[in-house]
Amino acid sequence: MRQKKAFFNITMAKEKNEKKVGTKLGTKQTEEEKQQQLQQHYIEMQMASQQINNIEAQIKKIDENLEQLNATTEALEDIKNTKQGTDILVPVGPGIFAAAKLDDNKNIKVNIGSKVTVEKSIDEAIKMINKQVKELINYKRELTDTLSFLTLQIEQMEESILKLSEE
Repeated sequence: MRQKKAFFNITMAKEKNEKKVGTKLGTKQTEEEKQQQLQQHYIEMQMASQQINNIEAQIKKIDENLEQLNATTEALEDIKNTKQGTDILVPVGPGIFAAAKLDDNKNIKVNIGSKVTVEKSIDEAIKMINKQVKELINYKRELTDTLSFLTLQIEQMEESILKLSEE
């Protein structure tokens, strides 16, 4: 009976040892998986961060275009309200102006591409600009929504990284 008990104890000790080794191997594999997940989250965060930077740059350009379109609308309104024959300064570059007389305060020339211009009424030009403004505002709204989504994704990834690091 004593031999059986000793054999049983040795067998149990072996099984415990194997379980420990198995657990260590399992833990090591889990650590590798954790590291892979951490690396994956880190890469995804970097990509999302780059997208955020690109979107922020696009939004900045849109804001600049909106400012320019608003300034153009104001200038057109000023021309519309200026009497014909009035001496005006026409900008030809940054800080450079040409003196001119306003011959027509109802129509302007609009560049339609390839150095081709067409005559439009000031009101038509303002409507055209307002349409561009609406399109830019809608596009900016889409970009802002995407920006919010990406920011939320990054926050979730940060939480996942923290949880993985704490385990």
